[in-house]
Amino acid sequence: PEAFTPDGVYYLGMAPEVDGCFVAAGFNSVGLQSAGGVGWVLADWIADRHAPMDLSAVDIRRAFPFQGNSEYLKERIPESLGLLYAMHWPFRQYESARNQRLSPIHDRIDTAGATFGEVAGWERPNWFALDGQERVYEYSYGKQNWFEASGVECDAVRNAVGFFDETCFVKLRVQGPDALTALNEICANEVDVPLGKAVYTQWCNDRGGIEADLTVTRLAEDEYFVVTAAVSGTRDAAWLREGCRDFRVTVTDVTLVTPANEVSTWTTHTEEQHRIAQRLLSLGIVIETGRTLASVAEDSVTTECVFTGDTRGIDASNVVIATSRKPQDDLFYELVDEINITRIGDCLAPGTIATSVYSGHRYARELDTEVLVPVPFIRE
Repeated sequence: PEAFTPDGVYYLGMAPEVDGCFVAAGFNSVGLQSAGGVGWVLADWIADRHAPMDLSAVDIRRAFPFQGNSEYLKERIPESLGLLYAMHWPFRQYESARNQRLSPIHDRIDTAGATFGEVAGWERPNWFALDGQERVYEYSYGKQNWFEASGVECDAVRNAVGFFDETCFVKLRVQGPDALTALNEICANEVDVPLGKAVYTQWCNDRGGIEADLTVTRLAEDEYFVVTAAVSGTRDAAWLREGCRDFRVTVTDVTLVTPANEVSTWTTHTEEQHRIAQRLLSLGIVIETGRTLASVAEDSVTTECVFTGDTRGIDASNVVIATSRKPQDDLFYELVDEINITRIGDCLAPGTIATSVYSGHRYARELDTEVLVPVPFIRE
């Protein structure tokens, strides 16, 4: 049987999840003609623990866990196979298995006239159509139909103001007593800087080659925020975790998914919602609203839109599910047959501190009275 990959290029190198596990697979009908070179470079790679040349185009660390989803592969691979024998246009955009990862402001960007391209599963605006221009690619080996539109954007950014949505950028948090020491070992530039300062730096290997090009921001004495390109997220995260292995640090990348239209919905009643959302975003947490958890795989999850039912994947090594919580009512059931007792607060249903305080406040108002309509929540 033949094996094809989502981007039509084979996988080569050490798997980012398993140290010492080297892969040569998914040869897309070019296995025999590639075998000699693959055997040579992989043998050197295994022996030296680094590639003998720039092999980023075939490096398995360009892949993402969501691409292992069977539904995604079922939709994408036929196109990948077909493109092997099609005209190889520059800037050719995949048409299948799209909308895997969307920015929270995707709809606004779409309304502004964006023509989207896919990078690491993210739908990103490649160019914005001019008035009367159709939002489609007209492929050519010369100047393509988006050339003028792109020029307008360049002029606007140079002479006015440009807005860049960085949702798709990979954000990694490095925390721990050795965070500074570890990052100064990994980074080419000094990261012992004042709190809040961002450092543009490279990550170099011991041969002087550049492995990553990114920014590192200091958030606290023992906490840093790393931002890197979407396309190199798997590779850079693996390089970072390998570099931090002997240090007392943790590396995390968090996405919060909620079926509500905003995070921590109930806190709109206490005027805390804005502060909570602001804090989560400042910590580098990606927030996806209007989505539920559809399925969980070994290294990814699939979420589903509560409005349209469309699904997309998120890379995930760990999943924390916050659903309905059990009330702490053991004592209530021990006493209910002996005394007149009413459940309130977390005994009734766990909630926020404000909920518990209000529950006690309401019970005090309703004590020894016949309650026809419960006292409503009143912000005071």
